[in-house]
Amino acid sequence: MNKEYIKEIFEKNKKIFKNSEIEINSVEDLESQIISYVISNLQYDFNIDIDQDKLFNNDYEIELDDNDLEK
Repeated sequence: MNKEYIKEIFEKNKKIFKNSEIEINSVEDLESQIISYVISNLQYDFNIDIDQDKLFNNDYEIELDDNDLEK
């Protein structure tokens, strides 16, 4: 994720976030909330399990063969 952009979003909307029902008091809180939304929506929409560590870990590599791409 683009941490600089998340920081920019937080700084521009700090008052909105702090006065909302969801406690977002820092850039880290905002990033966690964004991750939570992404994972939750994928799980709900497609009924699949998502591993947060693998999803946002740039070092994680997966090998797909041609059959996987056709599914």
